[in-house]
Formats: sequence, C-alpha cells, structure tokens
Amino acid sequence: MRYKDYIESLKQLPHKDSNGRSIVEMYADDVEIWSNYACLGYARIAMQTVGVDEETERKIIKAMRAAFDDYTIDQAEKRY
Repeated sequence: MRYKDYIESLKQLPHKDSNGRSIVEMYADDVEIWSNYACLGYARIAMQTVGVDEETERKIIKAMRAAFDDYTIDQAEKRY
C-alpha cells in the first residue's frame, strides 16, 4: 500500500480526539516520513564506517537511486 492510499483510508475513519483532531491529524504529528535522501545518508554513513572506497560508494549510491525508481517500499522490504 502506498503512503498516499493509507492516508486516504484514514480519512474515512470517523474518530476524533478530545480536541477534534482527526486520525490523520493525530497520525501526522507522530510519523516520520520516508526520505530517500535520509536512506542514502544512512547508507553513506555505513559505507564510510566500514571503509568502503569512494568509487564503490558512488556505484552503490547510483544503484540505490535506481532501485528507488524501480521498486516499491514493500518490494524492498521483502528483499531485506
């Protein structure tokens, strides 16, 4: 399920909190949004930590960027 679809499904729920906020509004206060850039940053940190050379690091980052376009988050999670 895409994030956008999930949010749309939450909008259908009738629940409101004591301040009148919808589930979507409450959810938005507590959720960290996926960021490809953060993911690349984590990968770069890990590669530098284990001493991956710069050329290999560039190849991996390039491959990861392509994977972001070619695979959904669900597909990537299953591969992990």
